[in-house]
Amino acid sequence: LMAQGWRAMADQRAARQADARAGLFAFAAAHRTPGEVYLVPTDMAEFRLETGAPVLVTFKSHPYKDVEVIEWRARVETANAFYGEPTCGRLLDVIERYAITHVVLLPDQLPDGCLELGREPLYEDGAYRVAEVVR
Repeated sequence: LMAQGWRAMADQRAARQADARAGLFAFAAAHRTPGEVYLVPTDMAEFRLETGAPVLVTFKSHPYKDVEVIEWRARVETANAFYGEPTCGRLLDVIERYAITHVVLLPDQLPDGCLELGREPLYEDGAYRVAEVVR
């Protein structure tokens, strides 16, 4: 009985998270173009599946070849460093190392923007913002 209660709570939490991401996913799916690569939190594995847009890395989509695992881990660490403490310097590090074109941010991340991002977000709701990288 207790396990059912925990499962129901976990299902409710997942449904709330999915609802919060629905607008983000719809925007990215509707506006994606060839050559775009999104930087998303590494725990947002559904982004690529729901939108069809390429992402820099997610924790769930790991490779199996040893040399590819090394690169995957470097990408995970770089993305986690940015999302763990989002600063313009860390974003610039990601941009310089990888060819990202868009960044998914939470509302409180980089509130003053960065020179590397467009002046206005491409998408914004109460849960997420999408900013375009300016080269």
